[in-house]
Amino acid sequence: MKIEKELVFPKGFTVRKVIELVTANERFASKMYFQTKSHQCNGKSMLGLMSFMLMTKIGESYMISVEGEDVEKVLQFWEKFVNEIHGETTLSYWEEAGAENVQEAMCHSISLWNSSVRSVAQSYLKSGKKEI
Repeated sequence: MKIEKELVFPKGFTVRKVIELVTANERFASKMYFQTKSHQCNGKSMLGLMSFMLMTKIGESYMISVEGEDVEKVLQFWEKFVNEIHGETTLSYWEEAGAENVQEAMCHSISLWNSSVRSVAQSYLKSGKKEI
């Protein structure tokens, strides 16, 4: 049997939770995949799931696709797992906003800096970039 379900990506996925999730997913016989418009991963792959969690924004829709003999158990586990981490995690504004929003805000604020502020900032940055 195969089931696909659309869900909304929750807040609260830490490295520890992803490890816990992959370990739990390995107990199930079913194959499982997570997919957004831009990427897909195997739910039993540590690296794949880490990458998926980093690339998916909080509140973004994604599909979970489960195929095998214990599909219902997998979906019940997944929904319980997500609800538990969503309820126990409080994220800061920066964590919840996501890397793209933070980067956009920083780039915008840099464009407003005068040359003196830029000069001071460059002296502190050690990223190898010559300009801000």
